[in-house]
Amino acid sequence: MMSLNPGPCRKVLVLFSEMRNSTRALDLEQPQVLAHSVASQSQQTVRPDLYGVAVYALGVDGANRTIFYCKELQQFWTQYLMASGATASAFTVLRVLPEFSNSEW
Repeated sequence: MMSLNPGPCRKVLVLFSEMRNSTRALDLEQPQVLAHSVASQSQQTVRPDLYGVAVYALGVDGANRTIFYCKELQQFWTQYLMASGATASAFTVLRVLPEFSNSEW
């Protein structure tokens, strides 16, 4: 018999993205803009409500970038997600979904 109240389930957001946003509002392709964005994270007031969400960023691409740039990109997104209430569970170039057990759903 199926329960009408299965209990808490895990909230997961999987992003298949290079994570290098490039728009007028936010251009993370430029290392100097990225460094400034990391420094000014705490001043942003509008963020999504991702409280309790485990975020997996897969396919992150650091092609033609320095290790320093890649670390700053990861730092930017980790800080952004944490400030939004989420947990950065993965930040990787790999595009392989993590194993989720049925008990988590």
